[in-house]
Amino acid sequence: MKKLFFILCSLSLICFISCGDDLPDADLAYDGENADAPFLVAGTYQACAKFTSTQTSSLSGRNIGTVDYYFTNLPQRAEVKIYGEGTSNAPGNQLYSSDVTLASDTGWNTHTVGEDVEITGGDIWICMEIRHDSEINTIGCDSGPANADGDWTFSDLDNEWQSFRQRTNQNVSINWNIRASAR
Repeated sequence: MKKLFFILCSLSLICFISCGDDLPDADLAYDGENADAPFLVAGTYQACAKFTSTQTSSLSGRNIGTVDYYFTNLPQRAEVKIYGEGTSNAPGNQLYSSDVTLASDTGWNTHTVGEDVEITGGDIWICMEIRHDSEINTIGCDSGPANADGDWTFSDLDNEWQSFRQRTNQNVSINWNIRASAR
């Protein structure tokens, strides 16, 4: 009877430890659990996570298989974008783009990349482009603190790439809920 009790307790503990995290698995991620989504004024934005060669070198030769992202509220338009290596503060050439407006829902979403986007071991930027005509909170984020490359943002209001920390005068330190898996 003691052995049965011990086995049941052990299984319960294993289930509790392994079942507590609803985050999608990812090879490239800075974020933790969704905590919020900042309100953004009307416009078009790109929320990006930049993964440097430090993160991508072990995945070199593989392809991006999926991109996961979190929406608190749905934007009017949503697009997954992947860029290659650029400068230290801006992405390079666009490698992939797919409109996911109709395929998105609130909460976690998984987009399967429909063509080969090879990981070369250099920098890669995984982005969500969102558009809305009024102030709304759409793209999810964790509670921080920000990784140096986990909160890149581009806005059509100023046509500049900046960290979200820079855009908020260092008042908001988060990582976007954007991640990718290799295949």
